[in-house]
Amino acid sequence: MQLLRGLLTEIYVVLVIPDRGKSTIELAHHLLPRFLSQKDSDFADLEKVLTRMYINSQKSDDWKLSKEL
Repeated sequence: MQLLRGLLTEIYVVLVIPDRGKSTIELAHHLLPRFLSQKDSDFADLEKVLTRMYINSQKSDDWKLSKEL
């Protein structure tokens, strides 16, 4: 994944990490995530983030379409 890091700025990265260890979090941040969660969470925050990302992507697509017209 480190080799692809330069490409990750172009996509939304959401990571679910196995623990809150300092080294785990440091490694996770190297991948430039938009959101970082832990596997033991209830994923309520993750659901909100993914929903918001989806809504924003739809607005972005609408904007691109209207600009093309």
